[in-house]
Amino acid sequence: MSALINGNENVISTGNTPLLLTVEQAAVMLGLGRTTTYEMVMRGLIQSVKIGRRRLVVRQGLDAYISQLMSSQFPGSGFSGLHSIEPRASAAPCRSGSRMCP
Repeated sequence: MSALINGNENVISTGNTPLLLTVEQAAVMLGLGRTTTYEMVMRGLIQSVKIGRRRLVVRQGLDAYISQLMSSQFPGSGFSGLHSIEPRASAAPCRSGSRMCP
């Protein structure tokens, strides 16, 4: 089982989800810059492995990092996974003319 990523890389995968991602792919998935993502990987915040000269992000490690962020930002909410996210009610009233108001 393999998947074609960026047109030329073979990556071991389960279904449509690769088990290993390049740091650039992980950055795109997180919506972060490449440099920021590299820093997070090198600090050990996101699990990675080195194969030859390449540093690859472990997909499960990326999911674990996101889950850890969510549980630290919503303590005591019973958050147990990415599927549990619900919108929070706004604490401040909407100002007319604000881009965030309907």
